[in-house]
Amino acid sequence: LDPCVVEILSRHTLPNDNLPLVNPALGFDAVLITHYTPLRVRKPVMIERVRQTLGVDPIFIEDFDREVLTDEDVKCFGNAEAQMAYIQRVAQKGEVSLTMKHFTAYYYMIQHSLDNVLVLEDDAAFLQADWISKDYDW
Repeated sequence: LDPCVVEILSRHTLPNDNLPLVNPALGFDAVLITHYTPLRVRKPVMIERVRQTLGVDPIFIEDFDREVLTDEDVKCFGNAEAQMAYIQRVAQKGEVSLTMKHFTAYYYMIQHSLDNVLVLEDDAAFLQADWISKDYDW
């Protein structure tokens, strides 16, 4: 990774303790949720959804909201030339913010030697009620 990316990702505020296997049925080491903090109502909804569906408490990635990103952060994480070639425009701060949150999840996995992490966004919904049963075909 580019040194500026490592420096930015090292600013995350996720817990640094060792995490237990949170869901033996599915084999998750952790459930991480990217969360845009100004949308406060989403967090309790997601806590309840994950608890009801998976029986665990998720960890929220709340760092790097678009309002706190500097131009240097955006420049470090985005290649404007590549963005123009791929999406015909430069990514907006909100898009860069979400990308950084997903990178934070991966960075956290590497830091803590986690193999199986479920990463959700804060508006995710579970369409099937039974994710845990050994008879569930997913």
